[in-house]
Amino acid sequence: RSDLILILGRGLYNPAYRNEIREAHPDLIFPADFANYKLTDLSRNLLEFCELNIDRHPIQVEFGLFNGDASRLEPNGYLYQYRSDRRRLLISNPELTLEWLDSLQAGTSDLMTKDYLARTAFNFGIYLERVGRDSLSLACFNYAIETDGNNPYYLLTIGKAALSAGNRRQALVLLQEAAITGDGCPEADRILAGLNM
Repeated sequence: RSDLILILGRGLYNPAYRNEIREAHPDLIFPADFANYKLTDLSRNLLEFCELNIDRHPIQVEFGLFNGDASRLEPNGYLYQYRSDRRRLLISNPELTLEWLDSLQAGTSDLMTKDYLARTAFNFGIYLERVGRDSLSLACFNYAIETDGNNPYYLLTIGKAALSAGNRRQALVLLQEAAITGDGCPEADRILAGLNM
């Protein structure tokens, strides 16, 4: 696709990678910090990079790296399309996205594939939560847990959300599960210790 420029967000930490981008795409505008050897705030630089180039090229970002205004993003496959305007997200049926993930996962026993799809659903859930679509967000979180039940961070996040919503019983179950899943979860242990005081 000659109309797309694909940039690995985490790769921006590497000054050699930033130089490669400059050489390959001299028409892009780069934040001043890109000239520094070390980036101190990747999320801020990524946001500035999107703003500087929004009229030149469509910019897609990895949601996990983007701590800016979620209303500036909309899902586009695995990535999120950055846009200059803010508008309410219109997603009425998360199953369309989850069915798509299911089709990619169908028949695979590859653990790395399952992990990647689970993370994609989880990030989508966080995104939906940030734009106020809580019920759709929960569907995505559940998909992530069903796809990769060995990741305590998924259980921790939903447990914290349940606690914030005042559902202490559900939060306790989820946090206890997070504490014993996989290699355990120190943050879940700390929250549980506070709740049991």
